[in-house]
Amino acid sequence: MTLVSPLAACQSTPAASDTPDEGGVVAFVDDTSEGGDSALLEGTLALDSGCLTVVSTLDGSRVLPVFRQAAVAWDGTTLQVDGGSYVVGDTISLSGGYSPQPVSAAYVPADCEFDQAFHVAT
Repeated sequence: MTLVSPLAACQSTPAASDTPDEGGVVAFVDDTSEGGDSALLEGTLALDSGCLTVVSTLDGSRVLPVFRQAAVAWDGTTLQVDGGSYVVGDTISLSGGYSPQPVSAAYVPADCEFDQAFHVAT
């Protein structure tokens, strides 16, 4: 299992062409937002209802990860975040903070269904 740490020494910046934008499957906040890093989200990366979610290993809930736009890339099949690459069905671990709704998100896919949001620390 890979733990995505906000303190990783070698962070790569996603290619501009793969940076998520409105109309895609990745929820994001603008580049100036910062998430907390006291919680851990572990689960399976899923693509359903037009958005990327994580099915929690803790309780099976669908969690919407909200990434900082400049720190994540999606090329249609692979999610790249903090030096790791993940495809649907992979186990993923993210640090950040939970919230009932993605209150500070700049973009959330329109038909996205989830139980709670998770603002990813990067």
